[in-house]
Amino acid sequence: MSKFFLLVFFAFISSMSAQENIKTSISFDFIEDSNRDKSLKGEDFATYPELQRWALFQGLFLYPNHPLGGLLSSSCRMIPASGLSFFLEVDKSDHRKFFLYLDLTTYESRQNTKYPTRTMHILVNGKHRKTVRYVSGVTEKNPVQLEIDRREVKDGRLYIKLQPDVEEGGRFWGVWDVFYSYEKEKY
Repeated sequence: MSKFFLLVFFAFISSMSAQENIKTSISFDFIEDSNRDKSLKGEDFATYPELQRWALFQGLFLYPNHPLGGLLSSSCRMIPASGLSFFLEVDKSDHRKFFLYLDLTTYESRQNTKYPTRTMHILVNGKHRKTVRYVSGVTEKNPVQLEIDRREVKDGRLYIKLQPDVEEGGRFWGVWDVFYSYEKEKY
C-alpha cells in the first residue's frame, strides 16, 4: 500500500454549475469542510448511515466505502445533476502510466426490488473515459479503475468530471474517495 499516492478530494470540490473554487489539500474531511464552505448545501454530503437508511427505504443495499487505498472516511460527496468537477495533482517528474481509482457509492437490489436504471459518465480532461450504470440485479466492480497515460496529465493536474444522466433526476451517485497508483491494484 506504500505505493499509493493518496490524493483524496481537494478542499471545496467544485460542481460546475455552482462555480465553486477548486482548491487543493492532501487530505479532505468531508464533514469538517462542509461546515466551513457556506456555498455547499447539506445534501452535497452524506455519511454511510444516512445513505444506508435511504437505500433501505428504496429497497437497496449500500456497499460501504471500499478499503482499497486505505481511505475509509464513511462520508461521501454527493454528485449533483449538474455534475461534479475536481482535479488531482500528479507528480510531474514521473513519466509512468498510472491507474486512477474512483470509489463510488455502489448499490445492490434487495429481494425483488426494481429501482430505475441510473447512468453516470466519467470524463478525464474533457474526454469521455467510462460510463457506469446502476441496473437492478447487477453490481459493477468498484472502485472504478481507469488507466491514465502521462500525456493525459496537463500541468501536473488531471481534471475529472462525474456527470450523471440529467434525465434520471435526483441525487443517486456519490463518491467516497479518489486516488491513484502506479500499479494496477487487485481487488
